[in-house]
Formats: sequence, structure tokens, C-alpha cells
Amino acid sequence: MKTNVSIELTDEQRLDLAQKYNSTTNKKLLTRTELKDIVLNYIEELINVDTTVRKTTKRVINDNVWSRIYYFNGKRLPKDIWDNIPEGPRKFYGFDQ
Repeated sequence: MKTNVSIELTDEQRLDLAQKYNSTTNKKLLTRTELKDIVLNYIEELINVDTTVRKTTKRVINDNVWSRIYYFNGKRLPKDIWDNIPEGPRKFYGFDQ
């Protein structure tokens, strides 16, 4: 199923998310591609847990339990291996609970 979810963000929200997404303090705003990556990775993580969406979301927000996970070609990899893979559309990281 393709979706067309409308998400409105202020520049302040985009800056905050970009800094968290890129682990930096620079002033570059979050791009549509980066937002899409955040949303897709969050959906993927929700699919992989054995609890409800609401419980998972509350746990992530309340406990601040995000950590980065690394993927290439749909497979989860250790960071040291992921670092050696050339940049491309099938190389991305997400967040784990």
C-alpha cells in the first residue's frame, strides 16, 4: 500500500529533528528524504515488536530508548561492517528501541 501522509513541521521542529537524525549541532534543516527514512524505520520497528503501537511509542518517548541500527540491502549489520559499505539507496540506519 502506498500512502500520502501529510506532516506539517515548523522550521524549529525540522532543525531539532535534523540535529537528532544526524547527531550534529549544525543548522541544516531536515529534508523530506530524511523524514521519510525516520518514518519508515519507525514503522519497521513497530512491525518487529510483539506489543501494541501505543505501548511501544509510550516506552520510546518515556524511556528515551532509541539507539541506531544499521541496514544494507534489507539486512541488519554491525556498524563496523556498515561503515565500509559505499553510500547508496540501500544503505541506511534507523533507530531501535
